[in-house]
Formats: sequence, C-alpha cells, structure tokens
Amino acid sequence: MSRLSYLNWFARGMVPTFWSHLVEMNRAERYLPSLELAQAWSEHGPAMTMVPLHSRGIRYVQNSLKIRRAHGQRWGEAQSLNFLGMALYTAGRLQEAVIVLEQAAAIFERTGDWWEENLVHYQQGLAHYQLGNLDKAVELSERVHRSGIELGDEQASGISLYCWAMASQGKVPADIVQIELNRERADAQCTAQVLLAEAVRLYYANDLVSASERLDEAKLVIRKNTLRSVYVAPVYSWRATVLRNRLRNESSGGSLNKELLRRTKQALRAARFIAWSYPVERPHALREAGELAELQGYHQKAVTFLKASLAEADRLDMSCQTEWTRRRLAEIQETLSG
Repeated sequence: MSRLSYLNWFARGMVPTFWSHLVEMNRAERYLPSLELAQAWSEHGPAMTMVPLHSRGIRYVQNSLKIRRAHGQRWGEAQSLNFLGMALYTAGRLQEAVIVLEQAAAIFERTGDWWEENLVHYQQGLAHYQLGNLDKAVELSERVHRSGIELGDEQASGISLYCWAMASQGKVPADIVQIELNRERADAQCTAQVLLAEAVRLYYANDLVSASERLDEAKLVIRKNTLRSVYVAPVYSWRATVLRNRLRNESSGGSLNKELLRRTKQALRAARFIAWSYPVERPHALREAGELAELQGYHQKAVTFLKASLAEADRLDMSCQTEWTRRRLAEIQETLSG
C-alpha cells in the first residue's frame, strides 16, 4: 500500500492517496511498533499537507523517525528526515526544513538511493528559493535535472524546472523546458509543475498571453486530478500575477478591460484561498492583492495588503519576498505622499 500511496500522490490526487495511505496506516497500527508502521507514519506527514494539518503531520513523521533510529535503519532514517523536511517546508518552517533536508541528503548519498536523493535536493532547492538563496536554489535544481537525465528519472528532470525558473527569474533554457513539455507523463503533479516552469519563463520573456495559457493548462491538470499540495500551489499565485500584468497592459482609455479584470479577481481569490493552507504562498498572494487594488485606484487598500504581505514574508524569513514587497510598498507610499 505504501507504493500505491506514492503513485496516487503523484498521479491520481487527494482522494485515492488518502484511501491507500489510511488503509496502510490503520493496518500497521494494529501491531507493535514496526518498520512498516514507521513507513506509514512517515507518509502521514505529506498526507496531512493536503488537509492541511501541519502540526499533526510533523508529529507523526517525528515518531516515525524515532522508530527507525531505534532499529538502526539508516535508509529509513533518511526517508523520515526527507518527509519531515517536506512537512516543515509546507508549514513555513523553512530554516528547520533546510537543516533536516541536509541530514537526509547526506544519508541518501551514502546509501546510494539516487531517486530519493533527487527528491531531497529538489525540496532543498525550494526551501533555499523561499529563503532568498537564489543561486543555491538554481544550483540544486540544475543538479536534480542533470541527475534525472542521466538516470532516466523523468520525474526528477521535470519537477526540478519550476524552482529553476522561479529562482533564476525565467532563465531556465527554453529547449530544456520544451523537452519536458513534450514527454508523455502519467505524473499529473509533474505535468503541472513543468507547465508552471514554462509559464514563469514566458512571463519573464514578457510573453504574457502564452504564459497565461500555460497556467490555464496547469490549472486544468490540477482540477482534473484533484491535486492539492504545496508543489502545485504556486500555479494559483503566478496565474494572478500574469493576469494582473495582462490587465495593466491590455487596458486602455483610462478603464480596465472588464473580462481580464473578472479573470484576475477570480485568480486572486483562488490564490488567496490556497495560500491559507500553505504559508509560503501568502506573501505572493497578498502582494498580488495589493497590486490589483493599486491598479484599480484603491491606494490605501493596496498599502494594507502590501503591509500584510511584508509581515508574512518577515515572519517566514523569506528575504526575496520581503525585498520585492518592500520595494512596491515604498513606491506606492511615495506616490501617495507626493
């Protein structure tokens, strides 16, 4: 059931994942603590990120880690550390996540499990991106992509791209992204992430129409497969960003394009809703709320949203988000004071 839960997580969405995972965990809990129970409890961390019940997920993975250390199972210890890092990242505890993931990566390197090691490095890249360590995030993303190509691990070569695109501000090679877009995949989560990577690349290339089309495709993949995770959540905030920029560019005569305004508001509502579950998405979503308010002429409302974005970014130690939001807040406040 453990392998089935992995498959469902990546390819079939929330409901099948919960079914297979809870069957596995309920069976393992009928017996004395075992390595099977440790595996089930480690998987409870990622499962709880879909609800989300972050504290519960972290607590279960920590209990899994205790069992595996008591049995001296090094691979299992690394696997629990990996999922603990994921649970901490999802809860917005980024510095803790980096420390835990470094421990997991060191053990997987010694055990020779390249697939699991790639997952750890991928998550490390995301944590470093959120903390503002952009060069490190790009380095880790490139490493995971290269490893995926060398090993024939299509998941690794795909999921690495969206962190690469975000951390490099769109400087992920177009031909590499196109190769991953052309692959036929059963992995719905990876498909959505590759579409997001292409959208971010197009956004920084100022091709906003194509970027919004890719994000619409990603949104359809997410909805069709009932995906819910911190790894597809950025689709919503980036969709709000792209549509808001289109609204600014494609409006004329002093009035906003009504259809684009409607779509932007809808995208922003979805971004703020998903950000309620995933703290690392809140600074971006709140900043977009401020940007849209400013575009509509609601200057004080824009300031309120941007201050809320800044507070969230500061709380989570997300230095890049802090810098971007502080810059926009200063610009708007200068305009108001002038």
